[in-house]
Amino acid sequence: MNLDIVVSEVIHVVHIASDELEITAHRQSTENGTIEWELRIINSYGVAAVWTTTFSSSSEAIKAGVKAIQTEGVKAFTNAEHFEYLHSQHLNS
Repeated sequence: MNLDIVVSEVIHVVHIASDELEITAHRQSTENGTIEWELRIINSYGVAAVWTTTFSSSSEAIKAGVKAIQTEGVKAFTNAEHFEYLHSQHLNS
């Protein structure tokens, strides 16, 4: 499958206490011209949770990201377990 990926301008930043999460929707055009949107939630360490399901619009993707944070909680996306080296790099930068 040949994809023409264009980063959308749809970015939503969520601030909760000292945590920051960036919700992004990335536009993908498939070979047959279908437009799909990929959802990512990126924490302050740069670790991204990427959905395997695509969405039909950027707003649908962003809404799904907000709902995931509300349902799963911020810690599900900010837990740095297994990424401790990023935490120390982040503190030193």
